[in-house]
Amino acid sequence: MSEPLTAEGIDILTLHSESGIYSLYAKGHHDPVAFLAACREHDGGDYAAEIKDALPEDVSHHHYRWVPSATWSDFEQTAMPAKAGTRGAFAVTEIDADRERVTLRRALAWKEKP
Repeated sequence: MSEPLTAEGIDILTLHSESGIYSLYAKGHHDPVAFLAACREHDGGDYAAEIKDALPEDVSHHHYRWVPSATWSDFEQTAMPAKAGTRGAFAVTEIDADRERVTLRRALAWKEKP
């Protein structure tokens, strides 16, 4: 997790994993178009290639909860999916910055359309 960078009035943060796969997120549920604009504005080039072709449909709304990471982890906390209204849960707007995974998800969604 990084320190927030504010753009478009939305604090953009990064979420990293042990495998290096990450996402950009903001606390709260935000409009996907405004969220993408904030990601691109704050980015400074770090994730430009990953999010340049991102669409509003790639933005999702979830709830997470922070839990202590495993003792072998390089991270102190892990973001775990949570149900809205449960203890410690907070709303997030997120975009997956792993473009290969996003491309696969788009292809599967297209294939499932009637």
